[in-house]
Amino acid sequence: YITFWTILTNSQPSPLGGTATVIKDSTRGPFGPGGFVVGVSRTLLIKKDSANSNDFYFMQSIGPFKRAFGITVGTTARDTLVWVPVARGSQGVGTTGAQWTAFDSTFPGAASTQVRLQIFGKIETQETITDSSAARVQRVAYRSRTWRKITVGGSVVQDDATTSRLWLVKDIGPVQIRIVEDTENIGHFRAMQAKNF
Repeated sequence: YITFWTILTNSQPSPLGGTATVIKDSTRGPFGPGGFVVGVSRTLLIKKDSANSNDFYFMQSIGPFKRAFGITVGTTARDTLVWVPVARGSQGVGTTGAQWTAFDSTFPGAASTQVRLQIFGKIETQETITDSSAARVQRVAYRSRTWRKITVGGSVVQDDATTSRLWLVKDIGPVQIRIVEDTENIGHFRAMQAKNF
């Protein structure tokens, strides 16, 4: 499949307040019946921290998590959408203090069992990767990782489960990404092939 990311605006009102940068994700692949090639698109929202320009957030839905554990989803965007800090350069790289808590909340689940979702992040290291362009350019990137821990009724049922890895290059953004699948969405791995800026 092939995906194009197009920046539509840097000042879109966000469903959670404030403004965000809107990226249109247009993907074509064999997703139709019998492998028929179809195009799908979705909107991604990101924002930069106003106090720390090296900190970036991605708007994520925790709806699949809530439905998997029998947690009431609700009817507004605030019931399932959260800002998850996916890269926090202000925390440093690979050091002991570099880890951050991206999300931490407890919900009443099925049979009133308390379900806690924690998401953590860290810029693990700086490394050189080769992109997917025709020239096979080597780029020095910062590798960021987010992972989750789920506790149900006081017992940990999932720990250290990677949710994403991003390879970020200054003045470009993500040149390689790995989004791990969940109960409702397929995961994907993407590497930058070309850019027009």
